[in-house]
Amino acid sequence: MKNGFTIIELMLTILVMSVVITLGVPSFSTSIQNNRITSQANSMIGAISFARTEAVKLNDQAVTLCGSTNQTSCNTSQWEQGWILFKDGDRDGQPGNSANILRVEGTLSGSNTLRTTGFSSNSLVRFDSQGTITNSGAFVFCDDRGATSAKAIILNISGQTRSAMDENDPADSIVNDHDGVNIACP
Repeated sequence: MKNGFTIIELMLTILVMSVVITLGVPSFSTSIQNNRITSQANSMIGAISFARTEAVKLNDQAVTLCGSTNQTSCNTSQWEQGWILFKDGDRDGQPGNSANILRVEGTLSGSNTLRTTGFSSNSLVRFDSQGTITNSGAFVFCDDRGATSAKAIILNISGQTRSAMDENDPADSIVNDHDGVNIACP
């Protein structure tokens, strides 16, 4: 008796593997997208916490978080192009020099978008020496699947964050921003 596979057994194995791969790849792709957007939101939560702590620690200086395409100045409301966190002693919304920059984040991966809503400016969020901000708002993370797969981080005026949830009754699978309104993706 010879060891090995017959052509029929080999073809059957290839067929079964093809079916498993065909069914598994789309869900794996969705998992990657979900993990990417969650990771980006978690990174922003960490940056907000750091900004708030630094503002309190610095006592008389504000700390500003803003969208930045060049990672040296505040120049965009499209935060997916990058953002910076810096000491803003004169409260002009610009770092002044690179020594004031505390943290830098580059372009978001996966062609995801990051926009803000509700803050007094869509291009920056400033923490004062008590770790508070002027207006509450939300950071909205979207990918090509739209609002039903988006995540939002709500930042209240005391500087605390929470993950946005779908608060509609009945639920519509779209999370609500700081004002209870469905978020929108660009």
